Amino acid sequence: MTRTMLDIGPDEANVPGARARRPVVAPRRPPTRLVLARPRVEPLPELEWALAVEPGVEVVHAGEPAELRRAWIHSADEHQVLDLYLETAAHGAAPAGPWWLTALAARRLPSRSAGFEFEDAVHALLHARRGWVYVPWVCEGEDGYWEYTPSEPDSPLGGHPTTVTLTAAHDGWLDVIPAGEDDDVRMPLAGVVGLADRIDEIESWRANLPRQRDWTSRAR
Repeated sequence: MTRTMLDIGPDEANVPGARARRPVVAPRRPPTRLVLARPRVEPLPELEWALAVEPGVEVVHAGEPAELRRAWIHSADEHQVLDLYLETAAHGAAPAGPWWLTALAARRLPSRSAGFEFEDAVHALLHARRGWVYVPWVCEGEDGYWEYTPSEPDSPLGGHPTTVTLTAAHDGWLDVIPAGEDDDVRMPLAGVVGLADRIDEIESWRANLPRQRDWTSRAR
């Protein structure tokens, strides 16, 4: 029978050669050194895009489209701009960007400079007429628009004046929103020529007056 420490008397435990059984104790190991891994910061396309459309200066007082073109997307290599836009769009919804970039990504616009020329032509046409004001107060990367101030509803609650906006929804690149209507009531224009052809009609609209309801765009 195996004898334990309880079976060995105090005198016997001191006898030379006596083998006292000790409980088995696992050897101590050196403490594990805790090494915190350095976080890996991966560049996010969404963050890169936010920086790409940041103008870097205040543009709320811009009086024409050209004064909004101060971000990276306006001056960097066109292929790099398009590549970053497509990469960002591949990670989710299309990022906020000007109409010309959406059209360029869809290969419906020949170049960025063609988009700039179109914006400048629209502004030149409206700026030469009385009552039109360019509005730059939009989110970064988005387009400004033009309002016809005489059409603004005369009421304490105010309202929306007739507005001309840039768009990539069709190849006329322009929509007009009549005075007093919501933003979803958009009527397509056939480019700068179409805007010039119908400018008198557009300027006649008022929120409290009936207007022609049938509207068709003409081929550009």
